[in-house]
Amino acid sequence: MQIENLPESIDADIQNCMADVFETLQGIAPEESYLATNLMKTRPFFLKALALLRTTDYLSRGDHLNLLKALDFEIDANGDDLEDNLAFCWVTMVNNLEMALTQQEFNARFALFVPLVLRKMNEVQAEARFPAA
Repeated sequence: MQIENLPESIDADIQNCMADVFETLQGIAPEESYLATNLMKTRPFFLKALALLRTTDYLSRGDHLNLLKALDFEIDANGDDLEDNLAFCWVTMVNNLEMALTQQEFNARFALFVPLVLRKMNEVQAEARFPAA
C-alpha cells in the first residue's frame, strides 16, 4: 500500500500540529508519555490537524481508506481497555513515523493517524475519565 504526500497547501500546517503534539509531551518521562492523561493533552492539536485534513480529500485518496481501516482493526484487536487502546494507537503511530525517510513522508504518516488517534481519544473521553478539551 502506498502513502501519498500531503497537499502542499496543508503540509507545513500539519507539520506544525505534529510539532505541537510532541512539544506538549516533551519533558514527560518516556514511560509516562503513553498514559492517557498525558496523551489527552495533545487533543487540541489533533483536532486542528483534522480540521486541516478536512479541507482536502487526502484521507480518501488511493489506499488511505484501506490503511485506516486496517490500522483501526489492528488497534481495536488490542483489547477492550480504552486507555490501553489509545496508548497502543500512539505507539503504532510513533513506530510508523520512525520509518519515514523524508519530512514529507513523516508528515503524511502523522496525518493518516490523526483520525485514529482522535477516535481513541473520543472513546476514552466518552468513558467520562477525562473532561473535554
